[in-house]
Amino acid sequence: MKFFVPVKYLIEAALDELVQLLGMQDSETASLLGGGEENWTEDKNFYIGRIYKIKLYDGEYPVFTSCNNDKIVNAVSVWLANGEREVSQEEVEQWVQRLTELVGTEPVYDDISSEAGTRKWKWVSEERIISLMWTGQILSINMNPAVGELH
Repeated sequence: MKFFVPVKYLIEAALDELVQLLGMQDSETASLLGGGEENWTEDKNFYIGRIYKIKLYDGEYPVFTSCNNDKIVNAVSVWLANGEREVSQEEVEQWVQRLTELVGTEPVYDDISSEAGTRKWKWVSEERIISLMWTGQILSINMNPAVGELH
């Protein structure tokens, strides 16, 4: 599975900057990360959010935002590995350490594996929930506000 990210600009970002996108107006995020590319459903009836290409630590990654009907960012996803290569345990541990340092607490590890074999670490605070999901060749970070059932 390959993801095509047709973004023109590569912007250097930090994890804490990506977390701050939650709750922002979509137009504000565009000015912070070089504009990105608008992401609509195929029929253009629903605005999903934006797609960015960022430099984070030593790699380049696509970042996807999702917005509510008022175009306020309610989710941020960073695709660290998108199925094109095997992800090592060492790489996963490095991301767990980075996210633990960002949040300031140890994650909860979900040892109940899905049928696909997904492993999941979750950091919960009053403001947000950050999760790291790993399935062999896929590794992603998901950030959401801590509201409702998510909390």
